[in-house]
Amino acid sequence: MNYLIMLKRQSRAILTSLKSALLSKNFLLLSLFFLLASSLEAKLPPKDSLFKKEVVSKKETWRRLLYYKQGLFGGLKSLVDASEFFFSKKGKENPLLELEATIKAFKDPKASLTRVNNKFHPQCLFPARYQFLKTHLKDEGFVDQKCPQFNNWFKSLNTKSVSIVYSSSYANNPASMFGHTMLKFNQYPITDKSKDMMNYAVTFSAQVPDEDLAFAFAFKGVLGFYKGTFSLTPFYTKINEYNNLESRDLWEYEFDFNQDEVDFFVKHIWEMYANSYMDYYFTDENCSSVLFESLSVLRPNLLNHKKNTVYVLPTEIIKYINREPGLIKRKVARPSLRRTLLQKYNRLASSKKNHFKDLFEGVKDSREEEYTESLSTFVTYLNYQKNKFKHKFPKEEKLKYRKALIALSKKEEVDSFRPTLKVTKRNRPDFYHLPSYVGLGAFQTESGVKSLISAKFGYHDFLDNAIGPENFNQLDLFHVTGLYDFQEKSLELEKLELYNLKSIYDYNFLDPQLSWFINGGVYKIRELNLDDHKFEFNIGVGFSKIFGKEDNFLLSFLSGLNIELSDHFEKGYKAGPNLEFLTSYDFNFMRSFLKYNVKMDVLKKATKYYYSTLEFGLSKKLKHNNQIRYFMESNSNNRRFQLTDYRHYLNVVHQF
Repeated sequence: MNYLIMLKRQSRAILTSLKSALLSKNFLLLSLFFLLASSLEAKLPPKDSLFKKEVVSKKETWRRLLYYKQGLFGGLKSLVDASEFFFSKKGKENPLLELEATIKAFKDPKASLTRVNNKFHPQCLFPARYQFLKTHLKDEGFVDQKCPQFNNWFKSLNTKSVSIVYSSSYANNPASMFGHTMLKFNQYPITDKSKDMMNYAVTFSAQVPDEDLAFAFAFKGVLGFYKGTFSLTPFYTKINEYNNLESRDLWEYEFDFNQDEVDFFVKHIWEMYANSYMDYYFTDENCSSVLFESLSVLRPNLLNHKKNTVYVLPTEIIKYINREPGLIKRKVARPSLRRTLLQKYNRLASSKKNHFKDLFEGVKDSREEEYTESLSTFVTYLNYQKNKFKHKFPKEEKLKYRKALIALSKKEEVDSFRPTLKVTKRNRPDFYHLPSYVGLGAFQTESGVKSLISAKFGYHDFLDNAIGPENFNQLDLFHVTGLYDFQEKSLELEKLELYNLKSIYDYNFLDPQLSWFINGGVYKIRELNLDDHKFEFNIGVGFSKIFGKEDNFLLSFLSGLNIELSDHFEKGYKAGPNLEFLTSYDFNFMRSFLKYNVKMDVLKKATKYYYSTLEFGLSKKLKHNNQIRYFMESNSNNRRFQLTDYRHYLNVVHQF
């Protein structure tokens, strides 16, 4: 019995010892597990940190800073094509990965990037990004790095406000007939014309090699073969280029940004200037659209005004910014040198105009000491000629200019006249009509009535609303007209006009410039009364005169070359002179034009073949971007100009 009791006690002792050993082993294992877990937890970022980064990467400002846009098939993609702009290899498509890689670069004190033979810390190359991340991710423990190059650049600008500047169209260059936009960093008030010249212009433009000719320029620009980059230049260089050399008016809109916003935007432009380029497209990634995208860094709502179109025009951008409530603080207009010259001459009394003409013709006159205003106008005229002819300015004219300046400087009396660009609803670029249209109407011919379907890609013709643009210039692109016959249930092409450009200059002795035109497309062979088509090309020059207090009446005589191709012609083609008389009148409430063309085929063997076209158009602006148009056309051929075709139509168009 005692033996059994002793055995039982020993068994309990052994079990207790085993239990203690097991508990001790488990404790050690548990301790080791928690130690490893805590170590792993220390290496992995907290869940709230990951969540916060994801939230920040979705913020509109971050996406605007990197120019992310919704892709055609979903997903995001940056407009920037330079790899140097991104820290992550997938940063062009992934905002979160780019944010994480940017944070890592900003926190590395030894990180260094080379730009233009200089080394920069990433914080110095991307100061706007750094400010944004430092504000929204304070727990990251960023340490500021020294940025002497950027700080010197930033302080030298000393920007107090930001403006956008619109340059009116330049008729001598088809690529510039749409106008141009640039941003401006203002250290000095924009109302002080002399100090304003020392402010800085910010442009986005294509880097075009000097050897690229016009055709290569157009081809590459449409397909995006050029790199578009940001640049900063003193504003006086742009005044000289646009105001003086090209005689384009400048319209400036100053933004109502506070100083913090101005500083942040200047930092962002530094990022674009130092690190980026984009493939430049004439249509949608051009001088205007990219600058507009950059402004959305401060005002994301601006993008709500932008239409989803395949091309973006400078005038459209000006309209968008004027639609944003409270965005514009001040508007200033700077007249071109040509406008300045004409205003100064027109204000002269008849006796002073006679004195000016004496100076103009080189006649020595005792009245030279008498008239300060005419001498001042003569100096402006010579300055205009100097800018117009650039390096080809004749030596004798240079001498005359120098003498006139010396004579004017000796005058005790000062010419106090200051030319102005009167801002009215009629000439403001933000009132420009929408560029494209579609239309429906009724088409009356000798064979009956047909339905008219029309569409135009852009941009302005003689029946468009005259508010905003240069009144009598024309720039039509891809204008197509079709006729639908309900009885025959057939659709036929009336015309496909690829381009129709007409640049009208008011010819006068101060500025005797010729007007010019060029057009080409596919048209019905109306002079032979055929339903088949021909390809036609016209180019020429002529004289134009504009009359009226509001410059609303035009007379123009143009002549040039006509070339037409068709199997219906004797040789498959014909060529000869093209004579055109054009008149147009703007009634304010409606517009009209009358055009008469006479063409001749000099290649016809027997007798020279004449044919003519008479056109008349009338338009009335309606509400909600609508317009009603009436158009009449008659065609005739041979020496007697016998009528071969007559038609007219009424068309209601919607502009967009």
